[in-house]
Amino acid sequence: MLAPAFVLGCAAFQGEQREPIKSAIKTVKEYRQFKNADTALRVLEEVWRLMDEKDEKSWDWQAVAQGMGLDFLVA
Repeated sequence: MLAPAFVLGCAAFQGEQREPIKSAIKTVKEYRQFKNADTALRVLEEVWRLMDEKDEKSWDWQAVAQGMGLDFLVA
């Protein structure tokens, strides 16, 4: 369930779309105890920041994660 929430989050351009994604990731973390849920949310928050700034880098979440020094599976 983390992967679909993450992918949807990568397409959440508006703030009101992001809250349900955050909630879904929190639920996945609570239910499955996935440590990578926190990392996924950190990457999404950076992607969202770039989206808000209209930065084209927001389209490449893998490059964003790499730029943050993160290497993780969204699964």
